Amino acid sequence: MTIKEEHVIVKRWKGADGMKRNLPYATIGLVIVDVIVFIISAITGDLLYNKGAFDSALFSYGIEFYRLVSSMFLHADLTHLTGNMILLYLSGELIERYCGKLRYLLVYFLSGITANIFSGIVDMILARKTLSVGASGAIFGLVGALLFLVIFAKEEYKEITPGRLVFMIVYMLYTGVTTESINNEAHIGGLLAGFLIMIVLYGKLLNPLKRNVDIIIDRDEVE
Repeated sequence: MTIKEEHVIVKRWKGADGMKRNLPYATIGLVIVDVIVFIISAITGDLLYNKGAFDSALFSYGIEFYRLVSSMFLHADLTHLTGNMILLYLSGELIERYCGKLRYLLVYFLSGITANIFSGIVDMILARKTLSVGASGAIFGLVGALLFLVIFAKEEYKEITPGRLVFMIVYMLYTGVTTESINNEAHIGGLLAGFLIMIVLYGKLLNPLKRNVDIIIDRDEVE
């Protein structure tokens, strides 16, 4: 006769990778690629911008969808690149440390793509045509993901308060509204996408009873 015994083990849940303190290789890799692409752009002139910038007119006709991704690696000038890379590293390191490389890259690219789609839809509604470049839509996705973690996984992010982060987000959006040549629609789209993607990936954090612990049932067979 076989008797099955269940042993319930409760452990702290520390995120997908246990909040490891390893170097954020995925974030560093993205920064390196952006810098390399910028150097190539400086050498080749308008070539990459003509071929890779997000064109809302082309988007409205349903062609050249690759621009949804290629535009994320192009930057208008050195100031644009520098500002985005600083924000990318600061926010990306925090998200990658929690989510791990694969989920982090998923959040990054899906947020960037969604940001461009949202921007393109707004352009179609307003009957305008714009070209846009930059990683800021994806970066705002990381900020949205960080907001989710600060609210629902605050035991790992005690140094960041939700109020402080919300203030920073509002200030960044306000700066986008009051500054010319800023694609604020992409920022908003990326921010919302990052938050929603984290809900899909880490919905368990929405349940207060499951927020801090995992329950594992270990079944042993006893003859």
